[in-house]
Amino acid sequence: MRAKLLIGVFAVAVLVNMAGCVMPDGRSVIPAPAIYVQPAPVVEVAPAVLAPEAYILVNGEYIGWYGDRYMYLGPGNVWIVCDDERLGRFHEWERHNPGYRQHAMRGRENNRGNNRHDKKDQRQ
Repeated sequence: MRAKLLIGVFAVAVLVNMAGCVMPDGRSVIPAPAIYVQPAPVVEVAPAVLAPEAYILVNGEYIGWYGDRYMYLGPGNVWIVCDDERLGRFHEWERHNPGYRQHAMRGRENNRGNNRHDKKDQRQ
């Protein structure tokens, strides 16, 4: 066991001298090892998609709501949370149409990632 340990220590010492540079006073200088850090893989997480409880056509665009969140029907028939400007336009329209929720089209009941509006609405 001791012989294996001595051989291992001797092998390491030889490798250190071979890898480094020996100075005139006998010291060994070992270059710093090159460290390569592989970049982390890019992971894109899709946001959760909710279908609104109900929606209505406002000035040529569908606006829907789910709880207290307002969404609009964006490209690819995907419901997107309204930005401040769009929400402001909707609230302005809402002031002039107080009974709009009575005429709104009902959305999907299950809300499990279904992002298309009702088929009856597509016929219009």
